[in-house]
Amino acid sequence: MSFLFINVNHDVGYESSESIPLSLGYVLAVLKTHGWNGVIIDDLRDRPLALNNLETWFDRLDPRVIGFTTYQSTMERIRFLCRYIKSRHRRIRIVLGGPQAMLMPSEAIEDLEDADALVRGEGELVALAMAEALDDGLGLEAVDGITCRCAGRILDTGPGPEPPDDLDEYASPYLTNLLNLEGKNTALLLSSRGCRHACRFCVTPRSCRGKTRRHSVERVIEEMEFLARKGIERFCFADPNFTENRERTEGLLEEKIRRGIATPFWCQTRGDLMNKSLLRALKKAGADTIAFGLESGSPGVLENTNKRMELEQLRNNILAAQSLGIETELFSIFGLPGETVEDARITMRFVKSLVSCP
Repeated sequence: MSFLFINVNHDVGYESSESIPLSLGYVLAVLKTHGWNGVIIDDLRDRPLALNNLETWFDRLDPRVIGFTTYQSTMERIRFLCRYIKSRHRRIRIVLGGPQAMLMPSEAIEDLEDADALVRGEGELVALAMAEALDDGLGLEAVDGITCRCAGRILDTGPGPEPPDDLDEYASPYLTNLLNLEGKNTALLLSSRGCRHACRFCVTPRSCRGKTRRHSVERVIEEMEFLARKGIERFCFADPNFTENRERTEGLLEEKIRRGIATPFWCQTRGDLMNKSLLRALKKAGADTIAFGLESGSPGVLENTNKRMELEQLRNNILAAQSLGIETELFSIFGLPGETVEDARITMRFVKSLVSCP
């Protein structure tokens, strides 16, 4: 039995690291290590997926399941592809995963009439359970961790299997050569998943069930060495908080230096998960840019959204990073619950106050 995953992203082109389907790569890597077949194909801004090429893949692979990772910006294109697929291949199961699908109410599948299931649990484990169930001749109702259209009704099958604490249990999509790096000089990496904080505007606390899980330092180093050999010139770590575990972060940075991996990298974190000594270690290991979560410069808005952070601490860490020659970025959100026009102005003033910092 085969899976076909379609990487939809019309916001960027194939040369962008943002077009790397890292999440789908993890899912496919797990499936392949358990003996199942599958491929990932792209549908990108400058390389849109032609329907005749899609049919070629159907003929070549004869997939039982089509999978999409869904985001708000990709939903309309995904709906179009789902409608086309179901118009010609009714027996194929269409499964939507990712943050958009996870947060949809169960009733949403009534409107998504061409989709068969929404993934609620961790994608790797749900996909594996789905492969086993369908191969045994069972229906989607036997798969834990989804909302499905089964026997004419909508069914929630549960939260899904408990994810492993050790992320190394999942095979690497890079080390298994499942991700196409053609034309790319920057690659996405994931050394950890989850966040122990509970900001109300963020999907991560819900998706990770309040836990942070990590890859071993050796696994991350192995991926960096592999990518460097492939000609990748920069890494972008997609961890929600790259520096959450300070001891592990320092160990990773030291090993990167010891192995002679000079490739620079981008990472993101919270202002309260940083200090000057860690900043110096990051700089030494090649961090050229650090993105900090600001969200709002208004203490009232931060309190309303449960973003527990001291703005002065954030400011000091930004200044310290800039003094070391590290570029800094700020994530900000306008229109958060309870935000006023004056709150938005406060945020803008906070950001502007840092633009001209030496």
